Amino acid sequence: MISINQRLAITAFVSLTLVTTAGRVGARDGLRVSNNGVVVTMTPGETPSGNVPVVESDWVIRSAVNQVVLHWQTTPFIHLENDEIKTDAVIAVAVTDTWGRIQASPSRSRDRTNVADGDDSASVAMGLRRPGSVDVRMRIGMDDRHAVAGRHCADVTLTLTSH
Repeated sequence: MISINQRLAITAFVSLTLVTTAGRVGARDGLRVSNNGVVVTMTPGETPSGNVPVVESDWVIRSAVNQVVLHWQTTPFIHLENDEIKTDAVIAVAVTDTWGRIQASPSRSRDRTNVADGDDSASVAMGLRRPGSVDVRMRIGMDDRHAVAGRHCADVTLTLTSH
């Protein structure tokens, strides 16, 4: 058991992928994808210092269509030196701003993996109605109750569907 007061040497990497009907696009330094009247721009944030990392990224979604569904999905954090060690991931999204007539629902959502119960996926979804632009902050963090010192990686995929 790891004590909360114990300092851990943990480094987390998050691989971000955007899936559209045009294919998969991966990014480490940010991405911009345009498809079927929707433009998505992702900018990774700074990784805060501390015992257990939380990675943030800002997403700007500009839509010229009436309906868009955004679905973020993450894996648990996998230890890079021993891929049998998995640590639960927590993913959250929240609307930070909107422009135009666009409506986002829900405005915030959160989920977590549960490796102990065999749940290796966490996902959050958001629906957009009407044209406009929305800013979304996505956060993914490691569950510090079971964190193991070392380097870890989680994969986050955004699937976008527009009508």
